[in-house]
Amino acid sequence: TLVPLAKPYGYELYAVAFAMGLGSILTSALGFSAVKRIYSIKFPTIYTFKILLASTIATLPTIPFHSVKILSLVPATFVFLIVFLVLLWALKPFNDEDVEMAGKISRRLGNIIKIFVPRSLISTTLID
Repeated sequence: TLVPLAKPYGYELYAVAFAMGLGSILTSALGFSAVKRIYSIKFPTIYTFKILLASTIATLPTIPFHSVKILSLVPATFVFLIVFLVLLWALKPFNDEDVEMAGKISRRLGNIIKIFVPRSLISTTLID
């Protein structure tokens, strides 16, 4: 219902993106609530909130790149990635277990993820 309302104003693309994002959030929330009732697992709510906050805030500076042309999509992507990475660095959503798991996959990946872990949580023996 969002897309027909936004079409006359030229914001059809934003309405589609918003509707898809909202649908994804609702689907994830419903899936999480169903799984939480069946399995007694601790869901990383704070981690998920930090990632969602970083991606939402990183989307805001890309709004001026309203055109659908590829030439405006490239700078919007770079702006998003830079803001997203800076916010991840500031929010530091990962922990030691994440670094250890990434280190098992690739030593380089483990060292990269270490940047996004709070200093108080970093173990000195993980990936050196």
